[in-house]
Amino acid sequence: LATDARFASWLLRNDNAGALMPLLEARFRTKARSHWVALLADYANVTSEGKLNIMGVFDTIWAEKFPTVHPQMQLILRLEANPAEAGSRKKLEIKLMTEDGRNMFSIGAEMGLEVKDPSKPVGELMKIDQIIGLGNLRFDRSGSYQFAILVNEETKKIVPLKVRQRQAASG
Repeated sequence: LATDARFASWLLRNDNAGALMPLLEARFRTKARSHWVALLADYANVTSEGKLNIMGVFDTIWAEKFPTVHPQMQLILRLEANPAEAGSRKKLEIKLMTEDGRNMFSIGAEMGLEVKDPSKPVGELMKIDQIIGLGNLRFDRSGSYQFAILVNEETKKIVPLKVRQRQAASG
């Protein structure tokens, strides 16, 4: 698309939108999964209309002392799958890793990719929202951690988490 003269400027793209849109839609259907959402937050839910609500996004936990226990967080995932994958099953695994590569814990499940809304256009990516509540996670020391999200044993996304000690207020 970058070398196609019909789309060389904004005005040309606008004039040729009828040709451009199907090309973009085809490209988006096959793009890499780097656009998946994966983050940590204090709270999330999915409405009955399918809206994913996320509140209190963070990537750092501040602790007074170590070891520390973080009472509650949610790992929010919005995964996307090609319609050709409908009806298949995928193995989802989430690992919390320390900065030295040690696995603190892992959880896994098998998920089925089902078409939930048959009225969506053919070819539109299927969205799968997952909200995973994590309670009372213990961190023995300050450091950099990461949640690795794997699908069928292939890493799809990394969610970094820093755990830091809060400095005492000078006074």
